[in-house]
Amino acid sequence: MSESLQPSVSLSDPRISSLPAAKSLSVERLLDIMKIDKKNSGPHKKIVILSRIGATYEQKATIVHDSVITKTLSEAVKVAPGEPARNPVRMATPGSKSISNRALLLAALGKGTCRLKNLLHSDDTQVMMNALAELKGASFGWEDEGETLVVTGGHGALSVPQAGKDIYLGNAGTAARFLTTVCTLAQASQNGERTIITGNARMKQRPIGPLVDALRANGSNVEYLESSGCLPLSIAPAGLKGSRIQLAASVSSQYVSSVLLCAPYAEKPVTLELTGGQVISQPYIDMTIAMMKIFGVTVAREVDRETGKPLDIYRIPKGTYINPAEYNIESDASSATYPLAIAAITGTTCTIVNIGSASLQGDARFAKEVLEPMGCDVVQTETETTVTGPPVGQLKAIGLVDMEPMTDAFLTASVLAAVATALPSENRELHDGSKPTTTRILGIANQRVKECNRIKAMIDELAKFGVEKKSLKMVWRSTASLYPS
Repeated sequence: MSESLQPSVSLSDPRISSLPAAKSLSVERLLDIMKIDKKNSGPHKKIVILSRIGATYEQKATIVHDSVITKTLSEAVKVAPGEPARNPVRMATPGSKSISNRALLLAALGKGTCRLKNLLHSDDTQVMMNALAELKGASFGWEDEGETLVVTGGHGALSVPQAGKDIYLGNAGTAARFLTTVCTLAQASQNGERTIITGNARMKQRPIGPLVDALRANGSNVEYLESSGCLPLSIAPAGLKGSRIQLAASVSSQYVSSVLLCAPYAEKPVTLELTGGQVISQPYIDMTIAMMKIFGVTVAREVDRETGKPLDIYRIPKGTYINPAEYNIESDASSATYPLAIAAITGTTCTIVNIGSASLQGDARFAKEVLEPMGCDVVQTETETTVTGPPVGQLKAIGLVDMEPMTDAFLTASVLAAVATALPSENRELHDGSKPTTTRILGIANQRVKECNRIKAMIDELAKFGVEKKSLKMVWRSTASLYPS
C-alpha cells in the first residue's frame, strides 16, 4: 500500500472525505457497491492491496469477510476479551522480513534463476524489489498465483538509475542499509552518474553514519545530501575496493550484513573487522553468513588461537553467488511471538510451523529463553515450536532477561511482564529491592532507532493500562499490574 494510503485509514479521514463522492459513502453503501462485482460472493469480498494506481503488491486477491472490512474502515474499534481456544491452535506466520530481504538481494546478485517461496509481502520487501529493479540488478516474476517469486539474477551487474530518478525507500531501514553498499557496486550509465537513495521523514533521522564511514575509508564515494549521518545519500559508482574494512557495529548489525552481502563483488577479498565494543544482534550476522553459504559463498570467522574464542573478524572471498533453484523462506519469528504470547497468557496451546530450533532467526529463541522461564511448557523440533501456557494467573515474572540476541521480541516480552503476577523461579529473582514480580529487560538500546522509538512507545502505551515501568540506558522495567480477563 502506498505511503499516502495506510491500512488504518477510515472513511472520515480527510484524504478520503475530500474526494468528490466520499461525503455520502458509508461503509454499508461501499459493501453494497462491492456486491455488484460478480467475483465477490455474499458476505465475502476479494481484496487486493495497491502499491500504486494500477499495480498490486500480490498477484492474487485475499478473501475478506464483510465484518472485517467494516472494522477496518471504522473510526474506532472496541476490543473485548474473547473465549480462549478449546483446541490447540496450529498456524504459520508470514515469511520472515529479515530472511526475505536477504534472499531478494542474494538472488538478485547471483547467477541463475531462483524461486523464492513464502516471501513476505510487505512495504519493506516491495521497496527492496523496486530498488533492485531500478538498479537493473535483476528481473522479477510471479508464479503459483503469487505464491512464488521468480528472481533472475544479474551476476552482480548494476547500473546507476537515470539522472533525476531517486531511489525512494520510505521507512524501510533494512533496505536502506543493505542498498547503501549495493549502490557502490553500480556502474555509471549514459543517463546517470550517481545514485540517490532517500526516504521519508523518519528514515532521514535514522543513523547510517558508521556504515558510510566504513565505506568511505575503503574508497567509496558517498555524500550526505542533508543531515550528516542520515539519508538521503548520493553514491558514486566507485566500486568496493575490498581488502581490510573496519566497521563500528555497536548500533546495528545491518551495517555488518550490508558489507558482508556485497563483499564477494569487491575488487579484492575482504577482511571485515568489527569495532566499537559489543556487536549488536549477532544472530542476524550469523543469519547473513548462513544464507551466503547457501548461495555459494563461504565466510570464515577468525578465532583466537590461544582461547579458541571467535573474534569479530570475518574473511570473505571474491566470488559470484550461485542461485539455488528454490529457496524456502522461514516464517517470521518476531511475528510468531504474538500468538505464542496469547497461549502463554490464556493457558492454551499454540504450534507455529516453519520455525524451530534450526531457525536462522534470533527471535526463534523467544519460546525457550523467555516463555519457558515464565512457566510455559515449550516443545521445539527443528521446524516447529509448540507453547502451552500455565493456568491463567500463574504466568511467572522472569526477573532479569537479556534480549540482545532477540531485540525485536522485547515488545511482546514487555506485555507478558505486565501480566506476569506469579513469583519468578528462585534462580531468576532480582535482589535490588524491586517488587517481587518485577521483570527487567536488558540489551534493547537499538530499539530506540527503529521506525520509531519502540522503548518510548511501549512505555507510553502500557502506561495507559496503569503499568509501572522505568526506562534506563539499556533496561526496560515493568511491574505487573495489568491482568488478563
